[in-house]
Amino acid sequence: MAGYGYKISFGNVRGGMGAKAANGDWLTPEVKDWCQKTLEKFEFVKWDRFTKIIATNMGDVHVVSCYGWIDRESDAYKDFVVIAFVIEKREVHLVMSSSAKYSERIIELCDHNRELHNKCIRIEDVFEISNSIKLGKKKDA
Repeated sequence: MAGYGYKISFGNVRGGMGAKAANGDWLTPEVKDWCQKTLEKFEFVKWDRFTKIIATNMGDVHVVSCYGWIDRESDAYKDFVVIAFVIEKREVHLVMSSSAKYSERIIELCDHNRELHNKCIRIEDVFEISNSIKLGKKKDA
């Protein structure tokens, strides 16, 4: 973006517009079943949407990123969950969540190493910006 001193590049991916990504060949019944069974493990998540890209830096594999929401008991907000599947390898490549309550459980359900767990930090606890969610209770970062 001009004027901000940085540039966002998606040079290692091709989005849903490419010929390979546009056709539905990647969503075989077996792939669909595997994705569904994986997502259903997360009984505390309401899955919402997904995106699909071809990751050229990983050998032209299909990566499907699924986005979901977790209801929070303490307030009216929801926590997000993102899980990215590498279709050809039948593995979960990326896991992210803003949930303090469920983040370690999410890592376990994706069979990821718990030592690699990365705690999500609240924007309001670090950055002084006006367009952030303000809960007013500072947490340890």
